[in-house]
Amino acid sequence: MRSVPGVPQRLPLVLALLVGVLAALAPTASAAVDTAKVARALERDGVYVDPLFRDVVSPRQERTFARLAGEASPRTYIALVPLERGDRFDGDPQKLATALQGRLGPKAGAAVYLLRSSNGGLRAQDYSTGRFAYPTKASQAERVAQYEDVDGEQPEWNVRELLQRYFAVLKQPNLAQRAEKAKGGDDDADYDRPAGGRGTSEGSPVGDGGAPVLALVLVAVLVLAAVVGLLARRRGARHADDAMPVLPDRVFEHARAAQRSGLRLDAETELLQLSELLDAQAVPNREAAQDAYQRALDGYTAARRTLNGTDRIVDVVGVLVLVDMARAELARAKDLDAGRKPRVRKALCFFDPLHGRAKRTVGWERGLQVPVCAECAAAMSGRGQLDPLRDGDRPYFEADTVWARTGFGAFDDDLIGRVSRGE
Repeated sequence: MRSVPGVPQRLPLVLALLVGVLAALAPTASAAVDTAKVARALERDGVYVDPLFRDVVSPRQERTFARLAGEASPRTYIALVPLERGDRFDGDPQKLATALQGRLGPKAGAAVYLLRSSNGGLRAQDYSTGRFAYPTKASQAERVAQYEDVDGEQPEWNVRELLQRYFAVLKQPNLAQRAEKAKGGDDDADYDRPAGGRGTSEGSPVGDGGAPVLALVLVAVLVLAAVVGLLARRRGARHADDAMPVLPDRVFEHARAAQRSGLRLDAETELLQLSELLDAQAVPNREAAQDAYQRALDGYTAARRTLNGTDRIVDVVGVLVLVDMARAELARAKDLDAGRKPRVRKALCFFDPLHGRAKRTVGWERGLQVPVCAECAAAMSGRGQLDPLRDGDRPYFEADTVWARTGFGAFDDDLIGRVSRGE
């Protein structure tokens, strides 16, 4: 083989080794999509997950999605299969949906198909009118789930996260307006546009002579990135069913910056993930662990009921706090059942839970000790101004609500019970 000037002689060998490692690690792709097999699975429980996606969607998570798909209107089917350019469907989700609709026939009725597109995104193919329709509520929810972000940038969701966001978005108000504002175009070319990159422009300084070098370098980088990514996903898959003690800090950071609709979407997403954790964790054997597990269930129920019955920001913040408490109770149940010392949930900032975890406890009115974040602690020392969560035109703690009476749990650790009782 004739060498390319400027390319190290060992680079082909390095590339071959990288490709070999990737081939050894990656699961073997199916030669073709078996539409009959997929259709049988959809007819049975509404969901089909190809083995290639088992590191992203576990069987327990599949059951959660089957329930959500069954509750959706119109009836929704989820088929996660590998689609690539040049395959039987040429990587086109619409062609696959048409084939599945043909196999299911009248059994499918009015249906929406949620499919993984060839670029790794999500496609909602709507046949609820008896033929393919666009735009529809399903396609609008798909767009918002993929492209709406408070920073105006497309996040790198995996297909499980996209499905979670899709079902959360589907019930949101002003869906059409939000879809119009979301990134992504109306035509099929925009849907299949690879995320996060553009080709070399006509004015690129890379000339024809440098193209082979650039191509080889890009191949090396992409192969290495694929290997690293695959290893990371596999490491993450081993811990996919572990209950996290509380909500990650990033949830509160994002929620604090979110607009009204974005905050509610955050709450919906966290409720879906809590539901998955509850489904994944078996009922414990020890009595104390069972009590903690029941509190986690009660927390989920209270949070879901609260979110379904309100549009007030203070209540949506309360939902996030309830989810945080429920996750802590779920972790406590797991620890107690295993005979371990339970992990302790760190309190959220009293003045606004969206500030995140408290850094210290300080004295406040009437001798009360309240947990506060670093910013609020500095403000109480005269080095800034307090920024409390507001309930209408006043700080939330001046209202007569369960959130004010408990300080979102700062004064009373039975917040889940009090909300469940309708106090």
